[in-house]
Formats: sequence, C-alpha cells, structure tokens
Amino acid sequence: MDLLNELLQNPEEWYRQHQFLAWAIGFIFSGCGLAIIAALFKKGKGTAHQTTSGDNSPNFRNIQGNIHAAQTRGDHSPNFHKVREVHIGGVPPHIVDRLVQELDDKLKAKNIALAEHDKIIEDWVKKYEELEERLAQRSETEELIKQAKEELTNGNLDEAEKLLLQSFQANLEYVKKAAADAYELGTIQKLKIEYQGARKYYEQAAHFDPDNSLYLNEYGFILHTLGQHKQAIDYFEQALDSDLKTYGHQHPKVATYWNNLGEVWRALGEYQKAIEYYEKALVSDLQTYGDQHPNVATYWNNLGEAWRALGDYQKAIEYYEQALASDLKTYGDQHPSVSRDWNNLGLAWYSLGEYQKAIEYYEKALVSDLQTYGDQHPNVAIYWNNLGLAWYSLGEYRKAIEYYEKALASDLKTYGDQHPQIAIYWNNLGEVWRALGDYRKAIEYYEKALDSDLRTYGDQHPNVARDWNNLGLAWYSLGEYQKAIEYYEKALASDLKTYGNQHPSIATRWNNLGLAWYSLGDYGKAIEYFEKAYGVFKKVLGDDHPHTKLVKDNLDSVQK
Repeated sequence: MDLLNELLQNPEEWYRQHQFLAWAIGFIFSGCGLAIIAALFKKGKGTAHQTTSGDNSPNFRNIQGNIHAAQTRGDHSPNFHKVREVHIGGVPPHIVDRLVQELDDKLKAKNIALAEHDKIIEDWVKKYEELEERLAQRSETEELIKQAKEELTNGNLDEAEKLLLQSFQANLEYVKKAAADAYELGTIQKLKIEYQGARKYYEQAAHFDPDNSLYLNEYGFILHTLGQHKQAIDYFEQALDSDLKTYGHQHPKVATYWNNLGEVWRALGEYQKAIEYYEKALVSDLQTYGDQHPNVATYWNNLGEAWRALGDYQKAIEYYEQALASDLKTYGDQHPSVSRDWNNLGLAWYSLGEYQKAIEYYEKALVSDLQTYGDQHPNVAIYWNNLGLAWYSLGEYRKAIEYYEKALASDLKTYGDQHPQIAIYWNNLGEVWRALGDYRKAIEYYEKALDSDLRTYGDQHPNVARDWNNLGLAWYSLGEYQKAIEYYEKALASDLKTYGNQHPSIATRWNNLGLAWYSLGDYGKAIEYFEKAYGVFKKVLGDDHPHTKLVKDNLDSVQK
C-alpha cells in the first residue's frame, strides 16, 4: 500500500517519516504562509525508537523493533470548528461552517487523528483562500474561471472542478493557462483530500510551466506525501534553483525550499545532508526574522531531530532548548508547541539514558496538554505512552504497563480498536511483557499489533516490518530460533523494498538475523549478517553511535 494510505489512516507516520527515529516538524508550504504541516504529515505524532536490548545473551544483543515514544504537534480541541471561527475570504460564514463540518467528517472517516485536525484545517483554509484569490485574478477575462470562482465561493467544490476541467481542456494549446488550470485542479483535489488526483494535476502544471517554482514545489510536496522522496527532491531542487535566480539567497521562499529538501533527505535517512539544508534555511530566516520567530524555532527543532537521529543527543538537546526558549517567548507555557518541545527534550534525555530527566520533561508536556485538552485527547495518550517507555527503561515494568494501559484505554475511546495508534500500544505492551519474561503474552500483543497494521497498511510497510521483527524477538527468547528467523526475514524483505539496503532498519534486521544464526551454531552466517549490519550503521550513523558499537561488539564476540 502506498504512503497516501499511510497519510490518510495514520498521519503520525508521516509526521515521524517512518521508523527508526522520530520526526518532529514538517514542511512549510510555499504560498501558504507559515503553514507548518508536521501535524498531518512527519514528524511528530508517533516517534519510533529503536533501542537496544541485552536480554537475549550475555555477549550478544538484539536491536528491538521500535518501542514507540510518540510526539505531537496538535493544537486544538477535537471540535475545532465549534470552538473557533473559521473565515475564508468572500465565502459566507454559513457555507464555511458547512465546508469545515464536511472536512471534519471526512478526516474522522479516514481515521486521521483528532490531534491533527487543527493544522489540517488551517492548511485547508489557506489553500481554499489561495485558490479563491487565484481564480478572482483570472475571472475578469475568463468566463469559465469566473463561474468556477462563483461555485467555489458558494462552497461547491465539485462544480468548480467541472468548470476548471472545461477550462483546462479548452486551454491545452495555451500552456501558461493550461498550467494554471491544472494547478487549480490539483488544489481542488487537495481540498477534497484526494492526494492521488492532486498529484496528477500538479504534475501537469509542472509539465506545462516548468519554470514556475510554485508548481514545482507543490508537485514535489505531493510526491513526498506519497513516499516518492527521490522524485520529490528533483522538483524541490528545480523550485529552489528558480527562486534563487529570482530572489537570491535571503528570501523566505528560498528558506522554505531548503527546509523541504532537508525534510526529504531526512526521510531517506540521509541525516547529514538534511542538516546541511536545515542550516541554510536557518541562516536565511535568522537574517530575515531574527531569532524570535516560529520559522526559526521550526528549524532549530528540525536540526535537533536530525542530530538525535545521528546519535548526537547533546547537540540535539542544544537545538531543542533553543526551540523551547523561542516558543516560550512566542506562546507562553500553555501551548502545544511548547509541550512538543518539552517532549522532544524528554526523548533526547531518554536517548542519553537519563530516564528520570526524561520523565520530568514528559510530565511537563503531559500537565500542559491535560490543561489544554483534558484527559481524553490523543496528545495526552501519547505522553502517557512516553512515560510508560521511560519507566520501562528504568525497569519499572508494572508502572510502564500502567501508563501504556492508560494510553490504550484513552485512544480506544477516541479511535476504536482498528486504528494504527492502538497497534502502537499493543506493540509496547508486548515489549514490556517480553521484558517480564512472559513471552507468550508478548506474542499475543505483537500478533494483535500485526493484524491491525496488516489491515491498515498491507504487508509492505515499516510498522508491519517492526511487528514481524518483534515477533521474531519473542520467539527467539523462547529458543525457537528458526521461527525467529522466519519473522526476521519477513521484516527484512519488507524493509528492503521500502528503504533499500543502506538504511538503519535494514541493519537492525541483519543484526538480529546474525544473532539467531549464531544461536543455531552457524557462525559463518552470523558473521556475514553482523558485518552487513556493521557496515550500514558505520556508514549512516558513524562509529560512535550506540547501534554501531552494539553490532561491532556482536561481531567481535563471534569472531573470537
């Protein structure tokens, strides 16, 4: 299943951009103002940690399949349109209310988390206003566009789309007009939450007018949304080159494209490359806005995420603290951006093994969002989950279960039992029961998570690979090494299709296969897998990363 369905059914997956490490902040749309879309798409609803576990052998260690420690960027109450007025240009208020209600119903029907609705709707409103403005500019000279604008103002997206399609077909010989029509049609599809349709029209817009940075950027963004990251890079680079020629290096649009490129490279696991682009964006917007602007806090947060992915947790903390200081001045201490920053600091201190310190930050985030949302909100469930992870790491397994079960109970009420977030908690409960030595109970929870994720994503998705890996770990712990290998190989095959062979998740699978073959007495095969894993971790994460050191220890032990 492609990443469109991941987006529609589990925005946290885009928010963190796949497994292994977390993502926090997403794209800033060109042409949409400061629309920070991380809430819907990468990075920070559900952060997946790959942590190490030494519970399988005195000398060898598996790498666990992602206990989820999630982070959020939601900042509204579940009934957004009832608690805050929404205005769209010249669209009458009663029509806006109907449109937002329809959008809200559609988001709920697609299992998009309540915590994400605000940012989704904010972006949706901006795109609606942008489309209305573009049509208004063209309506004086083009009758079909004038009619489409009237339909849009009346909230009739389908009718506006039909008229735009007529205009597009009539303008095929006039490439600039055809490109504009295609872009407008893409925006209509986006407003209808039909991202494959948006992709088709944005591609046509970029084809007809290949020097238009707006079209190039939108097409790149939708490609990234659909998981086609390398293609997205090509179009973001074209948009960047165009606007560098137009504006030079010190312009917000140019900073936007640098940030977007950083996001895509981070999604591909190229963290150093991501850092280069984030730093360019940061330098540009520091000169434009100074250090007390939300864009700047966004880039600091993104840099923190990238350095955390590289295992430099102290550097990550430095950036997170700068983001926190800025957001505190901008928003005060009762704002979701601030609770996100506290949570990110908790994640970084957790990675340093400072679990008590992590708990302090998680509790701050929890208290803030409890006051903002109450105790039946996905953000709150996420912080309970993170606290569970921290107590798990302190060996307080019963306390961990208590927090995981709170998170599970809350989100069961929010989503029901067929939602990806529920699979996260089942996975985590499986982890803690495995730590308690109840491997059969762990398998029960892992199988629940697997069944749910297979229904949600199909068999070619990182969450499913994680579930297979965890089942392998549990069967390994029961001494069923051949069964463990079967699950590890399923996880490996899935992740190879998703990431290629130079990604940390692949190295994780190879390490675990090496350990299983070692346990079966096939040392040659074990060495082969450990060497593969070590090569990838060393290349991607460097010699000093904990995972690189772990696999090197495994390799050295088997070679003695």
